[in-house]
Amino acid sequence: MAGNRWYETFPAAIMVTDKNGVIINMNEQSVVNYKKNGGLELIGTSAITCHKGPSLKKIEDLFKS
Repeated sequence: MAGNRWYETFPAAIMVTDKNGVIINMNEQSVVNYKKNGGLELIGTSAITCHKGPSLKKIEDLFKS
């Protein structure tokens, strides 16, 4: 399905990370949602360390499994 880029305009935020939690791609809605946090500049940063408390534990568990 080369060239099928439905995720770019999907009406919900999609953020893709590598196995270590580093953001490697964001769709348009994700860029808009996270504009105040840097938008596209978030690519290359950790999606794990931006979470705190119980959500941090959930994220860490997701990446472990």
